[in-house]
Amino acid sequence: MQFSTEWLDPGLNESAEERATLCRLRLFVSGENACVFFDPTSKSACDHVTVPAVHLAEGLATDWWSIFGARDREQRIRDYRTGFALPDVTFGFDGSTFEVRGEQFSFENPNVRFWSVGPESLSRSAAESTLTEFIQGVVAKLAGAGVANSEVALRWSRVSRSRSDPEERAFCEAAGALGADPYEVSEEDAEFIEHAGELFAGEALIEFLAGVGNTARGSVLDWVRRIEGRPGEEACLPGLRDIADGIDADAVRGGLGRGWAAGYRAARAFRDVMGIPPGERFSRVSDVAGKLGARSFRCTEGVAGISALVCRGDEDVRVHVRERGAPNWARQAECFAFARAIGDVICFRDARRSVVNGLRRAGRQAVGRAFAAECLAPVESVLDMVRSGRDVDEIAGSFNVSSQVIAHQIENQDRIRRACV
Repeated sequence: MQFSTEWLDPGLNESAEERATLCRLRLFVSGENACVFFDPTSKSACDHVTVPAVHLAEGLATDWWSIFGARDREQRIRDYRTGFALPDVTFGFDGSTFEVRGEQFSFENPNVRFWSVGPESLSRSAAESTLTEFIQGVVAKLAGAGVANSEVALRWSRVSRSRSDPEERAFCEAAGALGADPYEVSEEDAEFIEHAGELFAGEALIEFLAGVGNTARGSVLDWVRRIEGRPGEEACLPGLRDIADGIDADAVRGGLGRGWAAGYRAARAFRDVMGIPPGERFSRVSDVAGKLGARSFRCTEGVAGISALVCRGDEDVRVHVRERGAPNWARQAECFAFARAIGDVICFRDARRSVVNGLRRAGRQAVGRAFAAECLAPVESVLDMVRSGRDVDEIAGSFNVSSQVIAHQIENQDRIRRACV
C-alpha cells in the first residue's frame, strides 16, 4: 500500500486547509492504483482523483486507535471523502496482519466508477509506516502553507505522543478495541478497560474487549472472576501443559502463511504427540479432556459473548467451556470451543487468561478455529470420505462438527496442505 500526493498550488477551495492540501491523489494497493476511475461522461479513464488530502488524513488520524485496536470493524476511506470522490478501499487489522482491498464502486455525484484492486497484506509496522508518512506529509503541507492549529495537526500530535508512551499506547488501543475514542472516553468505559486489564493483557485483552460488544460489561468480568472459583477437577487439564511444552511453538507459528496456518500445524502436531490415529473421532468434550488427564471435566454456565475461558496458572491449565445444552448442535459447539481453547494454549504462551469468542477477523481466534477444525476433522480423513461418496452432512455427523466446518475444510484443503508442508 502506498499513497502518492501530487500537490496542486494554489488550490481554489474556500477552506484554507483544503486550498493547502489540494492534490492529485493516487493510492496503490497490491501494485494497482485504486484511484483509477472511469468517467461515463467523457468515456475516458483517469489515473487520479483531485481532492484536498486534509480530510482523508484527519479521518485516519482520528480513527487511528480503532484502526489498530478494533478487530471485526473495517475502515473505509470513502467515509472520509467530505463531498469528494474517493475509491472504496477498506482495511482492517486482525492483531497480526493488516489487510487492504478495494471494491468496485460507483458515485452518482460526481458520476464516476472505481474498479476493484488488491487484496494486499502488510505487517503492522509496514501499515503504520505508510499511514504515518501520508498523515505527516499532509501536516507538513499545512504548516508550510501557514495554516496553524489545524484539526489534523492537533489530533496527530496527540496520537504521536500516545504512540511513544507504552502505557498510554496500550490504553488507547484498548479503547479502540472497545469502540471508544481514548481522548474522549467516558468514565464508565475507562473503568471497564482498567478492570479488564487486571484480568487480561496484550492481544488477549484486545480480543476480549473487541468481542464484548453490547454485552452487560460488568456481568462479563464478574463471570470471569466467579468461574475461576470452580472446583479444579471440573476444569483442570493435567496433561495439557506438558503437551504444549512438547510442541515447538516457534516452529508452529513461524512457518509459511497467515496466522491461521499455525493452527493447522499445531493441530497436526497435537495429534502426533498424543498418538491419536487419523481416523479417531471425538463425540464429546470429555473424550478430548480424558486424553489430557481430566476425569471429571465439565462444561459450565456461560455468559454472552464468550464460548470458553482459558486460565494458565503456575501449576496447571484450566479451561472453562460454556455449556450449550442437550441438542446435537450444542454438543458440537461445546467440543469445537474446547478444541479452540486447546489450540490457544498450544499456540500462545503470552497471557494468563484468554477467551474464545465470536470475532471473525481476529488473529488469535482464527488460529483457534483452524486448530479445532484440523484437530477434530483432519482434512485428509474428510477428503477420504468425500471420495467414498459421503455428503457434507454425513461427514459432519461422523466427526461431530458442524456442516460448515466440513465445508471449510474441503474448501481450504490446498492452503491446509501448504501450511503443513
